[in-house]
Order: sequence, then structure tokens, then C-alpha cells
Amino acid sequence: RLEGGKQQRISFKCIPEVPGRQTHSIIVRDIRCNTDSTVVVSFTARKKGKESSSFVRIPDSDMLQFGDCYIAPKQSMHMQKYIKTIPMQIESVHHEPLLLNIRSNLANQILIFSDEELSIPAENITLLPECDATVYICMLVPVAGRKDTKFNNVGFGSVTLWDEYNKGVSRE
Repeated sequence: RLEGGKQQRISFKCIPEVPGRQTHSIIVRDIRCNTDSTVVVSFTARKKGKESSSFVRIPDSDMLQFGDCYIAPKQSMHMQKYIKTIPMQIESVHHEPLLLNIRSNLANQILIFSDEELSIPAENITLLPECDATVYICMLVPVAGRKDTKFNNVGFGSVTLWDEYNKGVSRE
């Protein structure tokens, strides 16, 4: 019971029947006014257990190595979409199938694909028990620069790289 004008954090545990992205509605009832309010909750469900990283292993290294990366002159940028692409193997160390959705926290610079042709995002990948999969990590090509004036007051002309060439590529 919550008195009028007060607020309270409500914690609950949701045990979904299937893994993956889900949206659910929660009805909150005001028993004095006999009205209902709907709260929409979205989440990505995982199999029961610890964090998903405890179910997979990356055998090559615990650090992603892109090595030296060079940006070509602007006139030749259209010839390649990515500065560098490296494969990364992922092994399941779990006894049940896993659903993988792999995204970079640098979504404007790094894209991750599940196919060698670099056309399918690394989403909804089913990794069978104790099997492996390869994903492809791609560094985007910045094809134009623009002056960022917000730092000019400290005496540095910062250049922010952005890419016109890769417009339309999903970067959620």
C-alpha cells in the first residue's frame, strides 16, 4: 500500500519462458479511484544463470588486437568500407544452446557481423553446446572530418571524424 503523493521503488523478478528481446506491460491499480495505469518494460532475457560471459570463451586472446590502423586519403576512402576487419572465435563452454547478440559499445566506430561477407549483424546467433562460432569485428572508415568548435576555447582545434559513406548502417 502506498499513500497518495508518495513514491516507492518496486523490485520484481521476471522469469521469461524464452530468451531474447521482450516487451511486457505491468498494470498498476489505484484502488481508491479504481483506475489502472500501464507501465511498459523492455528487456533482453537470458537463460537462467550467471552473466552470459561465463558461458562462452574467446580462445585467441583476452584482448582484441587491431594492430596498426591507417586512414587512407579521402579520395580513396570509397574503395573500402572498413579500415580493418578481424575474425574472433567464440566457444561455448555451456551444456545448453546459447543465444548470442553481440554489439560494440563503440557502435559509431565498430560493427560486428556473423558472416564473412560482412552483411549479417551478429544478432540472434544460436551457439550449440560446446561448439564455436566466428564473428567479424570491423572498424568503420571515417570519410570526412568536421571542425568541432566546442573545444576551441582551450586552444585545441579538435577534429571529429564522421562517415557519410556508411550512412544507413544500423548502429543501435
